[in-house]
Amino acid sequence: MNDLNVLDIVENHLNNDIPEIKEYNLKGFHRIEGKVLYGYSIFDLTDTINNSLNYERDIDIIENHIYHVMPVFSSIAYSNIFIVKKNKVYYFNFINCEKFGSSLDDVIMFVNNQLVPKYRTETILNNLNNYSNFKMKINEDYPITQLRKDSCL
Repeated sequence: MNDLNVLDIVENHLNNDIPEIKEYNLKGFHRIEGKVLYGYSIFDLTDTINNSLNYERDIDIIENHIYHVMPVFSSIAYSNIFIVKKNKVYYFNFINCEKFGSSLDDVIMFVNNQLVPKYRTETILNNLNNYSNFKMKINEDYPITQLRKDSCL
């Protein structure tokens, strides 16, 4: 599975989970060209230099790496995590939202049970536990929505 296929899957999840983005942009979450992302950012928690904000190179989607993905707009900035393993994308949405979505414990259980030790070092697990530190957020003048904000941490 190539990087663009994975980004298509991520964008489909984001657009299905947060249709409110279309209040702001009719295309929703998408790529402008290649791997230039619109409306969301991705951080590789396994190799933190690999992220969508690194303007010197595109983000690389690497098998068994753990990625934090979230919209950049503060009013819909819900955290999601995905991992590509054996050409399949494992996607955990709305991390730690009170009434819906996946818990961080779900992700940690998957990592501990499915990834080899090389991909679950103390540093990587620490990054995973602190996923919310790896983000880009834009405060909008006119928030897109407050639909779920009270239910998400």
